[in-house]
Amino acid sequence: MRLLICSCGEVEQGNAFEETVRDQLPGMEMLRAQSLQEMVSLLRQPMNNILILVIFAPTPNTVDDLFRVRSFFDDKKLILILPSRDNDNFIRAIQLNPSFIGAEEEGFDDVLLVLKRICGRQQTMKRIYKDLRE
Repeated sequence: MRLLICSCGEVEQGNAFEETVRDQLPGMEMLRAQSLQEMVSLLRQPMNNILILVIFAPTPNTVDDLFRVRSFFDDKKLILILPSRDNDNFIRAIQLNPSFIGAEEEGFDDVLLVLKRICGRQQTMKRIYKDLRE
């Protein structure tokens, strides 16, 4: 399972998040994109096996840009991280139908819990599939 982190200019926050995920979810395969264009380029690659997207969306323009590329999110778990929950950005971001919306000001604990839950479900599905094949 692969996780793609798109920092969209939030390099320090992206680095901190990546380090936290490495500590809390060892073995998670991660890719990193610094911009939405780089993220789309990675998602266009065949057999990319990216199942989870974590996107930092620091500005309303970034959220608007996500609507232009949302077809790439159809078969992915989308986690958005906004600067805070108390702005118009949050209301607009809900329309992207993410699995979770976090806020930078609250830290990454909730996002990590969501990631752990998604990973747990994937492992359960793999076990069920394996049992069915035997």
